[in-house]
Amino acid sequence: NLLKTLKGFSLMFYFLMFTQLVAWMGLWPVWTYVSDWMGESIFNGDPNAAQGTEAYDNYVSGVHAGSFANGVMAMVNVTFSFCVTPLAKQVGMKSIYVSCSFVSGIALCA
Repeated sequence: NLLKTLKGFSLMFYFLMFTQLVAWMGLWPVWTYVSDWMGESIFNGDPNAAQGTEAYDNYVSGVHAGSFANGVMAMVNVTFSFCVTPLAKQVGMKSIYVSCSFVSGIALCA
């Protein structure tokens, strides 16, 4: 049944699936390394510094802030997932997809 469904998809749907695959593959490193990046680049910390030094404490604070940011992002995603179906019924799926992609791009640049 699943194979019959996949065979019935249009070519545009396969392009969309590939685009989503690449997008998720690109976001995985962002989610994985954002905490470390915040600790080193934003908070000017050093993960190799001795414990108790200012550089190490800054790194730990940055990792905590990055983890908090990931948690907030997860909560926003969960909340939005409940809203997307009613929104799609009102304004259409294409508008939702384009809007979400645009907002995600802006958020990643900020």
